[in-house]
Amino acid sequence: RHPGKHSSGPFVPCQRLQMMSACAIRACPGAVALRRVAPGRRDSKAGHAVLKPFRAKRATLRRAVVAEEAADDEAEITLSESFDDDDLPFDLDEYKAVVKLLVTFLEPDWVNPWQTKTAQRSTGSGAVIRRDADGGGLILTAAHVIANSTYIQVQLANSPEKVPARVVSVLHEVDLALVAVDEGLDGVDPVPLPQGKAVRLPKLREKVYVLGFPVGGNDLSITEGVVSRVEVQSYSHSHARALAVTVDAAINSGNSGGAGPGPST
Repeated sequence: RHPGKHSSGPFVPCQRLQMMSACAIRACPGAVALRRVAPGRRDSKAGHAVLKPFRAKRATLRRAVVAEEAADDEAEITLSESFDDDDLPFDLDEYKAVVKLLVTFLEPDWVNPWQTKTAQRSTGSGAVIRRDADGGGLILTAAHVIANSTYIQVQLANSPEKVPARVVSVLHEVDLALVAVDEGLDGVDPVPLPQGKAVRLPKLREKVYVLGFPVGGNDLSITEGVVSRVEVQSYSHSHARALAVTVDAAINSGNSGGAGPGPST
């Protein structure tokens, strides 16, 4: 635009406009305010509108990278740094009583009863409630963990060894089962069960720990929460109504059958 022309926009010599490149226009804040340009040149307002979505996308990606780096730093916190053994009402050695169950099961085909479905594998948790002198014992678990099972193995925490097990008793109505092993429990102290007057229902807001082996790892998982509800509910396994305790601790697939001790039990 020539100096002698009347216009509401700022004055910029035509020679300067001819020397500007796309990168210079992006770097010059004043250039994007131009409304009239020399013949043969693109409107800077249209260029700014084209670049704006890319700038917003770049800012979004930058924020996502920062959030991912922060999450990685938080995940690197070890158990020893975030978990104090003194906060637990029991010794860490007693965690050996919580075991992992590896179950092979075969579900019936109710549409074609003369044949069965393909065998599948699943994992669950259990708690040793009795240990015999010969290394065998009883493990308390959930009925849906061993339902339709054809082969069961028991694995201790931080141990590669697996021992075969068998179902002794099952009560589907309240989702409980007993599994017996003939060996492999040497040195394992059973989970202490309350006796007599010590047997009681947990109180609301009482702290509770959930121990088990959720899917995705072989180490024992420990989560903490509180009792939020104690009432009669319909069990998902049997659809029968029975007493149930609701906790807000994280419980994932594979935790089923694990122990849930409190501060005094």
